[in-house]
Amino acid sequence: MIQNTTRSEFRQAIITLCLLIAALAITFFPVLFEGKPLLPSDFIDTMTLPFSASYHPQQAYNSFITDGYLQFYPLKYFTKQAYEAGNFAFWNPLILNGYPQYLDGMWTYNFVLFLPFKIAFLLILLLPLLVAGIGFYALLREYDIRAGVARTFAMVYMLNALFITNLLAHFIPASFSFAPLVLLFLHKYLRTPRFKYIAASSTALALGFMAGNIQTIGFLSVLVICYTASQGKLRAIRSAILVLLFAFSLSMIMILPTLELFRETISGGAFFSTSLLRSYDLLQRIESALLSLTFFIPQLAGSFRGVTLDQIVGVYTQDFEGAIGFIPLFIAVWAGSSLWKRRPEIKPFVVLMIVGLAIPIATPLFRFVYHRFLVLFVFGACGAGAFGMDTMLSKPDLIHSLQKWIKTFSYYLAALTLLLAIFTVAHGFCFQIIERIARTYLLPKLQSSVFAEGNPEWVRSRFVEALDYWRLTRPEILIGLATTFIGLAVLNWKNKLSQNVFLAIIGGVTFIQLAYFAHSWFPASDIVNYPLYPETQETNTLHEQTRDSRVFVYRELDSNKQFVFMDNENIVYGIPEATGYESVIPRSLYMYSAVIHPSLREGILGSQFLGKFNIGTLVAQHALSDDSLTLIGQSGPIWIYKNKLATPRAFLASTSSILRNDTIICDHLLQNDEQWPTAMFTTDQNASVTKNIHSPLDTISNLEDQCNEILMDARSHDSSYLVLSDTYYPGWTATVDGNDAPILRCNYAMRAIKIPSGAHKVYFEFRPASFRIGTWASLCTILIMLIGFYYGRRRQT
Repeated sequence: MIQNTTRSEFRQAIITLCLLIAALAITFFPVLFEGKPLLPSDFIDTMTLPFSASYHPQQAYNSFITDGYLQFYPLKYFTKQAYEAGNFAFWNPLILNGYPQYLDGMWTYNFVLFLPFKIAFLLILLLPLLVAGIGFYALLREYDIRAGVARTFAMVYMLNALFITNLLAHFIPASFSFAPLVLLFLHKYLRTPRFKYIAASSTALALGFMAGNIQTIGFLSVLVICYTASQGKLRAIRSAILVLLFAFSLSMIMILPTLELFRETISGGAFFSTSLLRSYDLLQRIESALLSLTFFIPQLAGSFRGVTLDQIVGVYTQDFEGAIGFIPLFIAVWAGSSLWKRRPEIKPFVVLMIVGLAIPIATPLFRFVYHRFLVLFVFGACGAGAFGMDTMLSKPDLIHSLQKWIKTFSYYLAALTLLLAIFTVAHGFCFQIIERIARTYLLPKLQSSVFAEGNPEWVRSRFVEALDYWRLTRPEILIGLATTFIGLAVLNWKNKLSQNVFLAIIGGVTFIQLAYFAHSWFPASDIVNYPLYPETQETNTLHEQTRDSRVFVYRELDSNKQFVFMDNENIVYGIPEATGYESVIPRSLYMYSAVIHPSLREGILGSQFLGKFNIGTLVAQHALSDDSLTLIGQSGPIWIYKNKLATPRAFLASTSSILRNDTIICDHLLQNDEQWPTAMFTTDQNASVTKNIHSPLDTISNLEDQCNEILMDARSHDSSYLVLSDTYYPGWTATVDGNDAPILRCNYAMRAIKIPSGAHKVYFEFRPASFRIGTWASLCTILIMLIGFYYGRRRQT
């Protein structure tokens, strides 16, 4: 009997796996089988100079997914190069005058980067979805949810709209793909207290930690705490503490370096996030609460190709996602309010729904957690919905309670459909009047929408698209409403259908809704018409001109022009830039221009100041009037200049001085000081004051950069400081002729070492202690868990 049960469960699991793979294959069919890119390749070709010079005016199918294009792909591309060179704690010299890029590795799924990148990139996106589906199915089966229901909600969790909207940014789906496994083994432990379940839950949680970032670490921790606290048992709380401690210890290989980056950022850098720059008052919270209605039908949030209404409601409507399909969410809400006492196992999931929705909407914490925290609501809704549907199928008497909800929701949907029908008719007869009124009262509020800054035509065209969207004849609206009505009808006639037919129809309708959302969210651009990171004459020129120096791009706004080389695109082309996009930035040249001296916009930084940071090439949208600049390329939409005043990347300082603080140093850097090159230190650097007479024999030669290693030959007629204009950061070590040389921070964000007179071999290496200590901490934790597992098995025998 037990053997037959095992075989049946195995057969059900295989069927589920095949169905989940099939669901992914159908959803991402254009990408897997037609060669379409998930990345918005139409973004760079239509919105960014110099690439857009050969294309139409500034447009893109979906500007909300550009972070994947500007951050995720370039950084993964660089990560693969680092891994192939054997660097797991690697430094990126191509942005921000150098950045500890291994902290953005999101390591858990990185093993696929050893495959060809075209394959690896797809796997690193789609594998988390599959793991999420498999894990959620296993979690629900552990709760004895029938296989058909568990299968449906595994697919629902796998393709939920929050995962899809964050897929290219990766950290939310990657982290929460392990969440079901964390709770699965926690639940097993609460049923049968064995150390192996604590070890398995901790391992899954650690993998979730390392698949994301510091934010998702917090989200997963809240998930575990809410799940166990809602059990109301002391043993559950103790098990959560143990799992969290082991998980943090296992992931120290990432957490310690991350904490180091936070420390350096707090001491002189800045945290950049669009949410941190916005207010979120009580009225906006109320307006945001209304957006939760779009969780039932995500298409109601508006067109991806329209303008966003964040100036009105305080959040990006397309980002405010919690859609898991209408019927699954409908059942989840009904079950959460109706089955709290009848089926106690549902409580942890209802708590997650409440916490996941309340914290970003009802508290001021939205600025720190924003829409991403809704992933807790999504997780809870999937669990509560599964319990609700399973109970509904086994308790026919609940149909009366359910029918009241169906009737109420049907009225709301009918009213919504009527409003859309009225607008559709009005659109056909008096759209010009509607557009004129909307332009007068709404358009002025939308001039700073996503990528609309300085481009009024972008705003106008997308504003018209937003108005044109609200019609019943639009496929997005029509499919969303039609499938919802079908789902409600099937739900109402549940008792007239067999369970298998009922589950098949509900699963099919839900899959259509989720797959269609994903299909419409991603552009599926034609790679021939819109190449991915195309080479141009300008990219080749910049790559050639920046072999020994860096490039600085003036990205000042112009109402008639577009962005130039968006941050981080340069990584793919191997072009070193002084700027870059990161949300956590320690002190650097970029910090000086953007934070220390905010009045100095990038457009007015002088060539002499930039030259001090090894900026040898300047790029602008227009001609620059500076005698220090030589025009080397103006083949189209941008102007490329060579900076005659660029200081070499490494130089010997003729003088050094100790100043009171960084503000004074920054003021000196801004001045056109004839004593340059110099090394300026703050009092905490243990530096010495020097003053040397420059000699023609003072030279730096044969500089080789291998990302984690920098080698050079230095010759000085007197003891002096060798300065490297790369960003100062802990973890770099230096030797002079094999002897250790302490690295000091100088000139606000540069590195300096003291060298004696004569000729020397200088070697810099990036070997962060935080990474080494974290690695050993993780390995020791694995050893402790293995010992605990061994003794746990011995006690059982």
